[in-house]
Amino acid sequence: MREETIAGMSEDALVAEIVRRVEEKLISVQKKALVVYTGSLIGFVPSLVSLQQLRQAGFAFDLFLSKSARKLLDVDTLRKALEPERFYQEETLEIAPELLAAPYYTLLVPAMTVNTAAKIAACMADTPASRIISNSMMRGKNVVIARDGCCPENAERIAKGYRMTPALKAKLTANLEALRDFGAVIAGCNTLAYKTVKLIQPDLHSSEGADAAALKKVRCAKKVIGRKEIISLPAGAALTVSKDALITQLARDAASQRGVSIEKEV
Repeated sequence: MREETIAGMSEDALVAEIVRRVEEKLISVQKKALVVYTGSLIGFVPSLVSLQQLRQAGFAFDLFLSKSARKLLDVDTLRKALEPERFYQEETLEIAPELLAAPYYTLLVPAMTVNTAAKIAACMADTPASRIISNSMMRGKNVVIARDGCCPENAERIAKGYRMTPALKAKLTANLEALRDFGAVIAGCNTLAYKTVKLIQPDLHSSEGADAAALKKVRCAKKVIGRKEIISLPAGAALTVSKDALITQLARDAASQRGVSIEKEV
């Protein structure tokens, strides 16, 4: 093999390794998320399951609770389930909400209230929670909102006896559409984990329309499957890769530890 060919291959390998490390760092930064609860009880349990799935996929959380969220939600359950490194409450917040949100590239809202959705849709930010969410969208960050708490067609809301006029339903639906137009990703409580992973790692995805359980079945189109691709998956996942993909030994070791199966396409 000619010397210049070897040198070229070495340069390509070095560039590929630098790109891999940069991608890994960017994904790692985005997996540190601020979780904002605004006070809705609707969808609380399934959204908590989705957040636990994200923890299994390598996410770490800090937690912010509005006044109503602290009063309505089981704070001890949240702490145990999410194990936040930092826990913020509206009543004791000592810095501006925008400064609180500044370090985070990803914001998750697992239970947005009708009131908060209406405020943000109308470009009003007169509460700490609405200021955090609005400011994060203005800065183009990853903002994923579970719609269940503010969706007029939610089955849990209907079961509670809510009977809305078509005009009111249309207005509340328009609020959700406005949030989507502003740049937020709108998900169901059961698809919060799937939508979040897809947003941060678009090349590591399951089939469209799957619910959160579909995180267990994932396809990766990358040519080199390393440890980071494995540890980003929940334990017990089934990963499908292209038939010519290179699977590193570190990836195989991580897969063995996490119970992840790896299959190559035929």
